[in-house]
Amino acid sequence: MAFQVNDLPSKEISSGNGVQTVFSFNFDLFSIDTDGVLDGNDVFATVDNITLTKVSSNPTSTEFTVDTVLKQITFGAAPSNNVGNVTIFRQTAKERQQGYQTSAEIASDTLNRDINRLWSVVQEQDEEVTRTLRVPITSSLLDLQVPEPIALNLLQWDATASFLENISAASLGSPSFPITIAQGGTGSTTASDARIALGSSVVGDALFITTDASAARITLGSGTTGDLLFTSATASSARTTLGSGTTGDALFISATASSARTTLGSTAVGDAIFISPSASSARTTLGSGTTGCFIHICYCK
Repeated sequence: MAFQVNDLPSKEISSGNGVQTVFSFNFDLFSIDTDGVLDGNDVFATVDNITLTKVSSNPTSTEFTVDTVLKQITFGAAPSNNVGNVTIFRQTAKERQQGYQTSAEIASDTLNRDINRLWSVVQEQDEEVTRTLRVPITSSLLDLQVPEPIALNLLQWDATASFLENISAASLGSPSFPITIAQGGTGSTTASDARIALGSSVVGDALFITTDASAARITLGSGTTGDLLFTSATASSARTTLGSGTTGDALFISATASSARTTLGSTAVGDAIFISPSASSARTTLGSGTTGCFIHICYCK
């Protein structure tokens, strides 16, 4: 058996995902059966703060098995999807399991195992100590104790900060109301006044207490048409709300001026006349020649 006891935490916390049933751990094991083989009886596990039972095989939803070689435990049911809800830890029996006879030969494996168990207990107690309430190493306080609990009482330091004592909550008195903003309150006695004290304007306060989105939009000044525009599911339905007919809608979404004129019924000739840069070019579009054009523009004195 190896002499080394690794300096590893004796507890590991993992997170379930509702699917995973096998979880690994890194700490060393020391509990052995009568044949000197690790039996995993010093491994314990909790899921969602419920302690499960170790079994040798076929675990149920409240049980688990231990593989001492792979350093894994297998739950009978996958822990729920939660953060840090799986705790695996070692707890060595606080007892002496080996005796030695005077002048008798001591097997090295037996002695090493005995010493390793002592170190495992030290590791576990160290882990427990890290979860206790402690004063810093610079403190001069010694033998600090917590007084016997008294129902509905609080703990406080005494006047010299030397020890903890129970104190009745009633003895602290009642705060004066309303509590000011500086003290973490609002300085108000009603919800409406509290909102205003915290900076809400009249409009903001009205918005805050509206019962639905429609009422909130009306508070912001939306009329019936504006409200319909705001809640339109598509751009087309918004234009229809504004009174656009089929032709008007087609004009509104025309990609070019030419397509807009076509929507209005313009033919090729009409379109050419519409975009003629001068009256002359418009007449030419209509088929007028030079003479016809001249006659068209002559006048009598």
